[in-house]
Amino acid sequence: MIFKKPKLIIFDFDNTLYDYDYANKVAIKELLNKCGQMFSINKKLILLNFNKARAQIKKQLGNTASSHNRLLYIYRMLEILNLKSQINSALELERIYWRSFISNMKLFPNVINFLNQLRILDIKRALLTDLTSDIQFRKISALGLEKYFDYVVTSEESGADKPSKQSFELLLKKTKILPKNEIWMIGDNIINDIYGAKKNLKAKTFCKIKNFFEYKTYKGVKPDKLFSNFSEMIKLMKNH
Repeated sequence: MIFKKPKLIIFDFDNTLYDYDYANKVAIKELLNKCGQMFSINKKLILLNFNKARAQIKKQLGNTASSHNRLLYIYRMLEILNLKSQINSALELERIYWRSFISNMKLFPNVINFLNQLRILDIKRALLTDLTSDIQFRKISALGLEKYFDYVVTSEESGADKPSKQSFELLLKKTKILPKNEIWMIGDNIINDIYGAKKNLKAKTFCKIKNFFEYKTYKGVKPDKLFSNFSEMIKLMKNH
């Protein structure tokens, strides 16, 4: 398939530009170790109740940035463990989690090369991401990505996570690019990124996958292209 040169490329952040799963795995391990030491509780029990707390918060808050808030997960987890109000402990555990997470983030191969290529081609670049601005800005800064993006929109700023229209509409308002223009969306989530961008922007969509066995469609929507390494996107853009 031949693609027209886009006016704007929108990127998802977590698990699209860097390995979220790895950083989260290491951070959860640090959280469990510290919590186990603080309260002499079995780590398996802590993890079980962390996941229970996470599910409760997500159900309670719905499609919002605060539904991803690790402090809320941890505080609720401590309540479920019958430890009552543990504000200082919750704050310390959250700091441990994010310190570990951010120090273990790793960009996927060829991300910087691709972003540099887009800058040379004068293609606008935007980051559209769920979660709170404070955390996402810290992650962007730690990865050295700030200078590569013209616009950043978080779901905290827009009021709703993807695939809701709020984030997409706010981004278009900031960029002043009309939906009829050529817009690309690069993400890893078939619902939030691919379906959301198709539904709200009629964008061309590019889905980053770890392997082709994990690929799925949603409501009949599928990406215009699958890729596993940004070197494939670099090669695609060389036609422009």
